[in-house]
Amino acid sequence: MEPLKRARLARIITAVEDGRAADPALLKAGQARLPDLRILGITGPPGSGKSTLTDALATAWAEAGAEVAVLAVDPSSPYSGGAILGDRFRMRRSEGLDRVYIRSLAARGHAGGLSAATPDICAVLASFGIDRILIETVGAGQSDVEIKDNADCVAVVSVPGLGDGLQAAKAGIMEIGDLFVVNKADLPGADAVTRDLTAMLHLAYRGIDGPAPAAESSTIGDLRLRARHGAGENGAVWMPPVHTVTATSGDGVGALKDAIERFFAWADANRRFAARRHAMQRAQLGERTRLLFEARLAELRIEDGDALDRWAARVLAGDCLPAEAAQGLMDAATAPEEKAAAAMRRSKGS
Repeated sequence: MEPLKRARLARIITAVEDGRAADPALLKAGQARLPDLRILGITGPPGSGKSTLTDALATAWAEAGAEVAVLAVDPSSPYSGGAILGDRFRMRRSEGLDRVYIRSLAARGHAGGLSAATPDICAVLASFGIDRILIETVGAGQSDVEIKDNADCVAVVSVPGLGDGLQAAKAGIMEIGDLFVVNKADLPGADAVTRDLTAMLHLAYRGIDGPAPAAESSTIGDLRLRARHGAGENGAVWMPPVHTVTATSGDGVGALKDAIERFFAWADANRRFAARRHAMQRAQLGERTRLLFEARLAELRIEDGDALDRWAARVLAGDCLPAEAAQGLMDAATAPEEKAAAAMRRSKGS
């Protein structure tokens, strides 16, 4: 990417991240091109080597001729709100390549290990001709699964030495993986982690291999896995593979890149790609609506206090139930002005 183009892209992403309006025509152009690119999410616990693995994969795709962007979501500074930039120091191989654009994003307290601006930034990158986007989440815990609503393929990274190998099978984050990666495979214990993951996957996926049973006889887990990885028109079930890599040396990275491409091809052939993009957009719209609602609530004032404080005081005083307070807040935030005023009056108990 040319330096001037990089500089323009950086300015646009900064504006989007700061909540300033981007050019609608540019965003629409990016939305129109989104079906042509593929988004990989890389998630896993802190210390699992996600940044080094992201660097290696970005380099491999760039060397294969793709235009690649990396969105490294970092913890936020408690003072400026900006990204700490720790991930960038572990991306030395790809940062000097013309075909790779790397951008750090601050989580800014947003739950799920991502930045709230991620979907719009992906649209911006699409408008600049990017072919592959790699999103590296903040070091994720069991419940940090928002990446599933922002990526076409999710790679869950694990490493030896994190304790009981079977503990991973209990984590919510393990339920969203399309591929599993055991990084630092040169360390003792990597084989045991690989065996544990493989056994867990075979146990989980045996319920979706074969014809779909009646809905009432399936568990919720089976239904979710079938919807995500079950057989489509071509009759092929996707069984998430477990790959061992050593990202620092590059061992196994090429095979992992090929497996990711096979997943993209499987999703296209079985019409899972379009279905997942629809589910992603649905989830993203829900999140945008939630953020707008929260902003609207913050604007609602009652005399010298905010609406949340007033309703909370009423609930604690026994004047109303929490469900009634929530409905009052909803009415005030969504109703026309005259009805909003009436909802505000109710919050005072009048």
